[in-house]
Amino acid sequence: MNPFEHYKTLLASACGIASRYLPDASQRIEQLVEQIDERKVHVMLFGAYNAGKSTLINALLGEERAVVGDIPTTDAVHRYDWDGHILLDTPGINAPIAHEEVSTEQLKRANLILFVLRQEDQDAQNIIERIFTLIAQRRPLFVVLNYEDSDPAAIERIQSSFSLTLLNHARKNAIDERLVQQLPVILMNIRTASRGRLEGKAKLLEHSGFEAFIVRFKQWLQHFDSEQQLLKQTFGIIERALLAPVANCIDGETPHAQQLGAIDAQLEHMARQQQQLKNSARHLVRREILAARPAIEAALDQCTDPASLTRALEVQAQGIAEKLQQWLEGELQSMRKAQINELLSGAGIDPKLYSNIEESELLDKLSGPIFAQLKGINQDHLTSLLVLGRKLKIPMLKGRWLSTLQKWAGRAAPVVQLVFAIAEIFMAARSEEKENERNHSRALQRIQWIEETSAEVESALVQSVCELIDQLFREQRKPYEESRNALQGAASQREKDCSDWHELTRTLQALEFPA
Repeated sequence: MNPFEHYKTLLASACGIASRYLPDASQRIEQLVEQIDERKVHVMLFGAYNAGKSTLINALLGEERAVVGDIPTTDAVHRYDWDGHILLDTPGINAPIAHEEVSTEQLKRANLILFVLRQEDQDAQNIIERIFTLIAQRRPLFVVLNYEDSDPAAIERIQSSFSLTLLNHARKNAIDERLVQQLPVILMNIRTASRGRLEGKAKLLEHSGFEAFIVRFKQWLQHFDSEQQLLKQTFGIIERALLAPVANCIDGETPHAQQLGAIDAQLEHMARQQQQLKNSARHLVRREILAARPAIEAALDQCTDPASLTRALEVQAQGIAEKLQQWLEGELQSMRKAQINELLSGAGIDPKLYSNIEESELLDKLSGPIFAQLKGINQDHLTSLLVLGRKLKIPMLKGRWLSTLQKWAGRAAPVVQLVFAIAEIFMAARSEEKENERNHSRALQRIQWIEETSAEVESALVQSVCELIDQLFREQRKPYEESRNALQGAASQREKDCSDWHELTRTLQALEFPA
């Protein structure tokens, strides 16, 4: 399923819990679904009222559509289609409270922020703090400083002064200066730019700084136009508009909340380990396939029938599978040992005291009265880790990889046919005047065969090892999930909602496009 569609399905399932804590949950989810369906980047213009936001929108549109005035005129969110994006004109900072709340809510659902401030507001404390709040939240931010001076020297002083204000604020508040240095800031006379656009006067546009702005602004937008970036931004919107508000309402200290929280944290950690292990496995397979390329090429040159060709490929793939097996055993043993030590440390036990004890004896050493005294240790979790250790000799990788390749011959039939076609070209190449052309054709087809075969073997091995990793982690998660289910059975509705909401958040966060 496309991850955007998956988002919509999960949001629909979230309505029951969310409605218990947010009166407007249904409306929020409906707005999120509409935004997902729209699949457009929403750029919110944000800043003090009368800073020039509406005027800038008119400059971008090239027509006077946004209402402009010296007093706060925008009391709701106004949308404008522009260059495949949605521009959002919102009430300003320091506008009437009801109007500002509209901006605050919209800020949660914006993909990108175009922050506009006036020359006289460049050192206003509340404006600077708003900018740094967005920086701290890692929100994509582009700043336009709206100036009135026409003297180039004065404009340069304005830019230097604003840069110094940002740096001083970062140093005073121990904020990484690189975040300020990476912030795109453009100076522009927005009123002159709007006149230039509306009246079609190139001189005004050049004088206003609009041309420099539009080039840099479009370059900045390009970083967020891919589907992958839009997916990432969409999760951020869901998190700000729904996940975080509901979590803030239901998170709290309840009898089982702390235990559920610890299990949820462990499950999240396992999910990260699982993904990292699969990524590492993919890189290892890719590296080994590259190393095996000469042998795959030799198979093309030496094998004369499909059976010998398949056997030669199986020998190469089997060698890689054995290396994968050894690597995976080592990685899982290291991870499991770290988890056992973490359990012991959490219970106040020094893992070094048991470092020389065989794992088969560890439970005996800790059983009985000792477990009763060590309330911080979960015997089921420790037992499952020790039992899992006995399964870490992974003979099934070989069988799993061969099982995955049972249908390989059928999938590889076109490749086998290509081998015979190349052989026929070799045999038929008799005319001298055609020899160069045929040699070239053979070389191209040979390269194509090597690429297709390498990709096929790589895909089968990656699929096999990823399935195995998933299976092993399912076994490792079982005792935690069983503990979680037991706790949920005794927990109140609020505690269940808290745990389920964290699970929903994890699921949403893990969605991605298939590789």
